[in-house]
Amino acid sequence: MSAHKNNGHKICVSLPSNVNMLGLIDKVVEGLSEYLNLDAEAHNALAISVIEAGTNAIQHGNQYDESKLVDLAFEIYPRSLKITVKDKGRGFNLNQVESELKDADPLRFRGRGILIMRELMDEVDFDFTKTGTTVTLAKSVPARGGDGDSS
Repeated sequence: MSAHKNNGHKICVSLPSNVNMLGLIDKVVEGLSEYLNLDAEAHNALAISVIEAGTNAIQHGNQYDESKLVDLAFEIYPRSLKITVKDKGRGFNLNQVESELKDADPLRFRGRGILIMRELMDEVDFDFTKTGTTVTLAKSVPARGGDGDSS
């Protein structure tokens, strides 16, 4: 999902770690879906994935500490969309979580978000650093205007 730097637009949002802010994230996704002329299926996949990543950042990463922000960036390219969700959390062992999920009851309440995001998005990557965790979601989208032009 690489794109040339000059071909995209970027929208950034920083929110306190409060689950009541998830509705605002949903509105941003709704606006993007409309702007990109996404069908209902693509919109729902995007909304579910971004809200899941935001929920994880608030709950697990920042542990509901409203003084810690969740930073979201939406990068729009002619044929793709890249979303990053950053928190201040210490991360987790991704291999362990994914291993546990393979053998887990599919109806269990916790831990399915990663699987859901991976199913709905083209790419889902995690980056763990000393200053926080970044989830990157990527999805191909139809070209705007038929030729990849945003007009």
